[in-house]
Amino acid sequence: MLADTAAIAAANVADSHVMSRPLAVDMIDRRTREWRRRGELIAVFTAALGGSAVSPMLAAKIEAAAELAVVAEMTRAAFMAGTGATADDVVRTANQAQRAEKALGIAARTKPQKPSLEAYLSGAAA
Repeated sequence: MLADTAAIAAANVADSHVMSRPLAVDMIDRRTREWRRRGELIAVFTAALGGSAVSPMLAAKIEAAAELAVVAEMTRAAFMAGTGATADDVVRTANQAQRAEKALGIAARTKPQKPSLEAYLSGAAA
């Protein structure tokens, strides 16, 4: 019996590595506006992180962040329409999406530089 359990566990681990794409990608209907929005967000996040030169690990994080952003948008829309989402759902999904986007490091890369003290003073004198 113990040998059978070990064989089953080994088979489950082996099967879990066969999937290269997350389940969520296969569960979303590709004909919807949510799927198009996901694609738009992936393009925006990828461009902000250096275009097509992103690593596979970063590409997976970009997809996850885009999907979480779409879920947050869908939850907000459902709340505004009064169709079952609560304010707590909106806050939780928005926070999760924000954390995923922050983990990409986009905000840190696009932060505008403040002028130096000399440039500020010369601009204020003019």
